[in-house]
Formats: sequence, structure tokens, C-alpha cells
Amino acid sequence: MSTNETPAASDGVATLRLQDPEVRTFAHLLVNVSLASVVNFTVWFAVTFWVYLETGSVFAAGVISGIFLVAMVSTGVWFGSLVDHHRTKTVLQASAAASLACYVAALALYLTSPSTAWTQGSSPRLWGLVLLVMAGVMVGNLRGIAMTTVVTALFDEARRDRANGLVGTTSGISHLVTSVISGLLVASSGMLGVLVVAVVVLGAAVVHLRHLTLPDVLAEAAAAGEPRRVDLRGTLRLVGQIPGMWALIGFTLLNNLLGGGLMALALGSRQYRAMSRFYRDGSGPDAGSGAGAGSGAGVGAGAVAGAPDSALVPA
Repeated sequence: MSTNETPAASDGVATLRLQDPEVRTFAHLLVNVSLASVVNFTVWFAVTFWVYLETGSVFAAGVISGIFLVAMVSTGVWFGSLVDHHRTKTVLQASAAASLACYVAALALYLTSPSTAWTQGSSPRLWGLVLLVMAGVMVGNLRGIAMTTVVTALFDEARRDRANGLVGTTSGISHLVTSVISGLLVASSGMLGVLVVAVVVLGAAVVHLRHLTLPDVLAEAAAAGEPRRVDLRGTLRLVGQIPGMWALIGFTLLNNLLGGGLMALALGSRQYRAMSRFYRDGSGPDAGSGAGAGSGAGVGAGAVAGAPDSALVPA
């Protein structure tokens, strides 16, 4: 019997019970990472909505989405290497602290800039804020990658599918709620409320992780002792050995492409342009909040449809 196997698992019944120490640890980490993920996606959705509402430029919103996708592609393999060669708790703490620092800097820039700095698509302050926010979101992706190693290390094969299912479920829920939350926050207070919430939640996540004790199985890096380099060829070779993985990646790529196109069409619609004028005029905050929530719910519905794909790719 493996060290992570419970009596229930040895009897052929794979269950996750909170009485088990490893399950309690997993639950703490899952809640911590999920809340941070909700915040990160909320910030990303919010800055996209907000930039369009402030500038009225579909192109500017499209550039933000482009920055996000290019950054994800260019950092994915590197982040995986970082997770392999460092302790799980170190990765989680460093990710949360780096995101927190980016959001604090973005909040300081937002508070010290005149409101007119956000209405021009060519404003250096606007794009400085966008880059700070995007950096915080990107670094936050480390936490999601690290969670896959937590599942592998803590659970035997009999219970691993249930743990992965919980990770995928929380990922889908985060995609659903973040678009609505971001719409409400942007409509009510612009980026101020978004950044304040991000700073508070990430600060709490850092404190929680600091006081969380992880089991010995997570005390060492997964690839301890191996050369610290980004093995792109090895990654591609490993992906090719998994049946259907390339097809899944291609489907996810198409899904994201269609989602980006639909968002661009939505931002350019007459209804969205009317909402943008409503927002910039400063009139009708209640109607603006409703419009923000409605638009967020629409994007969230599409995100839930694509959530299983995004949840499966990292695993």
C-alpha cells in the first residue's frame, strides 16, 4: 500500500475525506489557489472592459487580449520548469507575492494619475497600468500549474481523478463568476474597486500560505537534482506521447480564437457602444452596473463551455 493510500482507497472505494491530513492540506491549497485565480481572472476581464469603456477603442481591447495570449504561450513551458525545480510552497508564495506587488503598483499608479490619462488609447500611463495588471495575472498562472503537482504528489491513482475533478470544477466556476464580478466592479467604481479587491485577497492568500504546513511529500522539488533548464523539446515529445493531446490543444486554440472574435464583435456592437457612452458620461450608475453584470454573464457563459478544455490542458 502506498503512503498516500487510505483504508477506503484500499477497499476499492476512492473517496476524499477531510479527516485525512493530505485531504485537508489539499482543501486549504485548493481554496487559496481558487480565490487567487478568481481575482486574477477578474482583474483581466475588468481591465479589458474598463479600457474599452474609457477609450471606446475595440483595437485597444484587442491588444490587451493579444498581450494576454502571447504572454501565456511564451511563459507556459518556462513556468512548468520553475514548478518542477522549486518547492511547491515556494512557488505558491512567490506567485502570490509577485501578483500582489504588481497590483499594489497598479493601484498606486491609478490613484496618482489624472482621470484624463485613461481616456486616450495612446496614453503611456494607461498602457503602464495594463502591463502591470497583466504581469500580475501572468505570474498568477504559476499557482494553477503548481496545483497539478500537488494532486500528483498527495494522492494515489485511485483518488487522483476525484482531486483533479475538484480542480477542474473550481476552474470552471472561477471562469463563470469572474466575468460577472468584474462587470459589477468596473461599472460601480472603475478599476479602483477591482485593484483594491485584488490587493486584499492576494494579501490574505500570502498570509494564509505562510501559516500553512505542507506534508513532507511536497517539501522537495519534483525535479530536484536535474539540470535547471527549459526543455521545450522534451515537453513537445511528452505531449506527443499522450493520446489525443494535440487534438485537445487544437480544439482549445480554436475555442479561444472564436471566443476572442465574439468578444470583439460584442465590444463593437451598438449596445456596447451605448453602454460605453453611458459610462463615460457618468450617468445612470445603476443601469451601468446592470449592463456590466449582463455583459459579464454573457462572457462567463462562454467561458464555462470552454472551461473543461482549459482545465485538462495543464494536466
